[in-house]
Amino acid sequence: MHGTCPPDPGRHPLRRLEFLILRQAGHPCPDGARPRRQEQLRDVSVRGVSGKHDIRNESGKVRIENCGGDLRLRTSFASAEVTDFKGPVDVNNSSGEVDLKNISGRAEVRNSFKTVTFNRIGGPLTVTSESSDVLGSDVAGDCHITSSFKTIDVRGVQGRLASWVKALKSSWTT
Repeated sequence: MHGTCPPDPGRHPLRRLEFLILRQAGHPCPDGARPRRQEQLRDVSVRGVSGKHDIRNESGKVRIENCGGDLRLRTSFASAEVTDFKGPVDVNNSSGEVDLKNISGRAEVRNSFKTVTFNRIGGPLTVTSESSDVLGSDVAGDCHITSSFKTIDVRGVQGRLASWVKALKSSWTT
């Protein structure tokens, strides 16, 4: 199975370990494969995998890089970082930082309490945040930011920029 994507192992522990080892080694999946991750309390790193990603984590850091397809990421209490993703990204991190870089599709982020940063988003961006700083640049599409009580600093939006902040300060340049 070296260099290929094993079938989703479901709940079988030995096959799941093989699946995770190949993913950690960066082996690509053939088109149409649907890698899925469900972890609970530890760090998760996914590199070089294409397909539909549905990643859920409770307390560990999540890092996704050099992947493509469709990403849905749900986590809490630790950071979520997505770098060099080809396709749409949907991140919900209830109490951890979110960092998006080099996303070729649309991006949507929901977050509370920790900073959201982004750079080089290739489509529209929507950030809905409670009590979080929102900082970023270079959005190819429309950009809609909602936050309360913290700073919004957005630069280089090629589409329309709409922001709503409950208090403190906002700044943007186009």
